[in-house]
Amino acid sequence: MKFICRRFKVLKNADLYGSSINQKLKVNSIVHKLSANIISQIIPVENSYYISKRFMTNSCDGGNKNNISGRHQFHKDTENILNEQVLEEFKAAYEYLTMGHYFGRTDVALPGCQGFFMNMYEEELGHANIFTNYVLMRGGHVQLKSISVPKNKTWTVTEAFTRAVQMEQGIKEKLNEVFNVAEKHKDLHIMDLVSTEFMEEQHRSICEMARLVTRSKITDTKVGEYLFDQMIFTSFVKKEKDKENLMYKRRLEIVEDADKHVIYK
Repeated sequence: MKFICRRFKVLKNADLYGSSINQKLKVNSIVHKLSANIISQIIPVENSYYISKRFMTNSCDGGNKNNISGRHQFHKDTENILNEQVLEEFKAAYEYLTMGHYFGRTDVALPGCQGFFMNMYEEELGHANIFTNYVLMRGGHVQLKSISVPKNKTWTVTEAFTRAVQMEQGIKEKLNEVFNVAEKHKDLHIMDLVSTEFMEEQHRSICEMARLVTRSKITDTKVGEYLFDQMIFTSFVKKEKDKENLMYKRRLEIVEDADKHVIYK
């Protein structure tokens, strides 16, 4: 009997609680209808959905202020192909580095070839950094991948320059792919970057390397190898060093001239 009474009280309380909820819902619906009527009189019907949706996104989602990104019209395909280009540049740089270290060994001792390939290593590394910085500038993500160790550990002079031609051609083909993807997605900036900053340089490098392959065929003898290495050192390595020294001297002259005329004081 006590159990039945308790159960009756619980059911009665539940009914009272349910009725109070229903009353609250009715009141809320009436208030909602009144507010909707007032808003519809102030705001045109065709704009009410847009404004209410905008209000909801701004109030609940924080609006666009919390979702600001530097990425704008930068397609994912373009980002991926640029990351592939970065990998190609790093691969070439790594292989040029191994070549330079090989020709710098004491049992090989070809300083011209060593300096040439070390310069190529720095050049390809600089190209890779240009592309990585560009991806970051466009709001993308740089995705670095592992680089396999070069198969060759020793080279003849002709083999090294032949491999250099192949790498430069591979880089140029990858640049063509970057240009095609950018053209597909109408990314004019990347198209301009590839065509004006890199393509001419790649064609010049391929032509230059091919000429060196032809000249390197005189290296069948030790005398020919020595003469070729001297030519490489004089025409490429020393010229680059002289250019750097000239730029350094020019910078010193500018600084000295500035101090002389008290420009920066």
